[in-house]
Amino acid sequence: MTTFKITFELKSSILTPFQADIIWGHFAWAYRYLNGVGKLNEFIDSYAKTPTLVSNAFPEGLFPRPILKPLTIQQSMALAGGTLNKKEKVKHLDELKRLKKRPYFPYDLMMNSIDDLSYFAIYEKIFKDKAKFEDDMEAARLKSVNEVVSHNTIGRLTNTVTTLGPGFFQKDELFFNRLQNKGLTFWLLVRSNFWNKGDLEAMMEFMEYDGFGADKSTGKGTIINSLVDDSFTLPHAAAPNAFISLSNFVPGANVSSKGYYDTFCKFGKLGAEFARLKNPFKMPILFMKAGSTFFLNSVDSEYYGCLLDNINYEESLKNAVKQYAYAFPFYVHVSE
Repeated sequence: MTTFKITFELKSSILTPFQADIIWGHFAWAYRYLNGVGKLNEFIDSYAKTPTLVSNAFPEGLFPRPILKPLTIQQSMALAGGTLNKKEKVKHLDELKRLKKRPYFPYDLMMNSIDDLSYFAIYEKIFKDKAKFEDDMEAARLKSVNEVVSHNTIGRLTNTVTTLGPGFFQKDELFFNRLQNKGLTFWLLVRSNFWNKGDLEAMMEFMEYDGFGADKSTGKGTIINSLVDDSFTLPHAAAPNAFISLSNFVPGANVSSKGYYDTFCKFGKLGAEFARLKNPFKMPILFMKAGSTFFLNSVDSEYYGCLLDNINYEESLKNAVKQYAYAFPFYVHVSE
């Protein structure tokens, strides 16, 4: 299968995060509008043999923080590299706490840790040469910020603020801190035997015109300058014993019960023309977060997760609506 790396620039705030299942849905609608329903059905049918995998999108140069076994007290103090007084100990533990809260780590740091992956090994690299990682770790502070934005309802007949009904309302919008002297560029991965570079370029161009996520008709989720690289190779450990998922996913039967993960419940909504249905909402689905780590079991498989159906309330669309829920595996060797 070919692994494609897609990059794009974000030019606005967003109401919908760059999660794999939502990106997959935008790809599916774009492919349908560009090539017709028949080709979309061929794409869906291809999941019976070789599923196309899609990752979440992340800020360029950064990698999702892996979810691993927590540090022991002994390991935490060993990272200090010496005896500390009470004040120094508090400062040291505070540094570790801030590292744990960061949503991303530098991409190069993660690539250099894939054969001996643990929080202790990662933090040891950082504390041994803080000057080297200072800029990268500053970049890794980049995170999304939710802001409540107030709006007025404009009457279509009067073209002024309406006095009928709830004219004043608020929405949560997602902003990303822009790094100094750097554009706000994101990257994601697609692994597919079905789509080629031309297909992905056409779909990304469609998304540039159409926008991404909620309220795209008002300018939210505006992306530009998308590029598709079909020569990208994702590194992997020489002797992997686990995988980190680069996407939110729902585990299938072949996923080991041994791992470290966070979960969240998603209350999704149908998109495009299905959004106009009487009940466009999906049933709640429990996902594993991107960064979750699972050990490999005896089942030899390169696909983890599933393509869900029967997740919406409209009877006429029970089998027509699909929910992407595959992991995008990044193979590592976890040291315990």
